[in-house]
Amino acid sequence: AAAREAEEQAAREEERRAAEEAARLATQEAARRAHAARLAEQERLEAEEAARMEAEAAAREAEEQAAREEERRAAEEAARLATEEAARMAEDARRAEQERLEAEEAARMEAEAAAREAEEEAAREEERQAAEEAARLATQEAARRAQAARRAEQERLEAEEAARMEAEAAAREA
Repeated sequence: AAAREAEEQAAREEERRAAEEAARLATQEAARRAHAARLAEQERLEAEEAARMEAEAAAREAEEQAAREEERRAAEEAARLATEEAARMAEDARRAEQERLEAEEAARMEAEAAAREAEEEAAREEERQAAEEAARLATQEAARRAQAARRAEQERLEAEEAARMEAEAAAREA
């Protein structure tokens, strides 16, 4: 009986040690799996953060691209308007030049006619003096018109220069 009791005691001790070893191994395995789960969670969070940052960068790039496109369209519109304005100013300058030439021609013809009139009336003194006065007034008018024509030419040249500079600025902007 004592021998059996000793054997049973030894068997129970062996089972206890085996159970302790199994529990130790199971605890190790649980700790390993918990660590692996923490690493996987960390990787998931990092991947989530990387995806968020990439999405934000793509959204910023899309916004910047849209802003650049808007600026390009605005610059094209400004260049178109400036070109139209330059063409209008050039047309105004051409008209002013035409008017200056016509006024110059009219003044010349009027002065020639006044001179002829003065020559024809030279035989009669009273009429000659009147014709001289008329010629003097016509010459004054011709000088005034020539002065006005010179001013118109100056304005035309300045308008042409302003149109050219505005067109160049618009071209640079575009």
